[in-house]
Amino acid sequence: MPMVSLAQKSAIQHEGSACLGCSDDRIPLGSHICWFYRSPAEREAVIFPFLKAGIETQEHCHYMLEEPEHHWLKTGLQRHGVDVAAVISSGQLSISDPAGLYGSEEEFDLGKNSRIWDEIYTDSHSDSYKMLRLVKDMSWMARLMLKEEMLLEYEIGLNYHLRKKQGLAICQYDLTKFKGDIVLDILKVHPIIIWGGMAVRNPFYVEPVVLQAQNAKH
Repeated sequence: MPMVSLAQKSAIQHEGSACLGCSDDRIPLGSHICWFYRSPAEREAVIFPFLKAGIETQEHCHYMLEEPEHHWLKTGLQRHGVDVAAVISSGQLSISDPAGLYGSEEEFDLGKNSRIWDEIYTDSHSDSYKMLRLVKDMSWMARLMLKEEMLLEYEIGLNYHLRKKQGLAICQYDLTKFKGDIVLDILKVHPIIIWGGMAVRNPFYVEPVVLQAQNAKH
């Protein structure tokens, strides 16, 4: 099935959408986006413009990635013209370490997922930002070696939250860490993917309620 760009599929109005950043594509609010990359350069070409676009339009930006990479994020945004100290000080940019939120494999609890995202959204709205723009680096999931079903439930939960709260999120997956069948399953839970620098509708996407019913049969 061919990939279809959002612009080709339908004319998306500026109201109820947000700029992707790495391209001129505007993404409907509530969208859950998947981004597969193989190299640091590929990763940076999408993530830094995505965050910068949110900062420039007065959105609350939150990045979840492991603590050793926080310095990489800050220096990269600085190179892209973002006053990192100012946006962190104001609370417009927040960074969290998934290990601090979810703990170890033994401590991991999907029930915490809903509470964590509710808290992030509450902080965003209490500070009167236009919307919440999220980036999640999923490498920590590969390190925890969680069961495939748990990863899918985690991602399905974010689908529900984004639709309810009308945020925008990119889940980034390093293809050197996620391979084979798990990549196909990851595609099923993201309605939009970034392909060739464009946001495209994902032909492999399965609605959460359908996917949960399919998983329950296995």
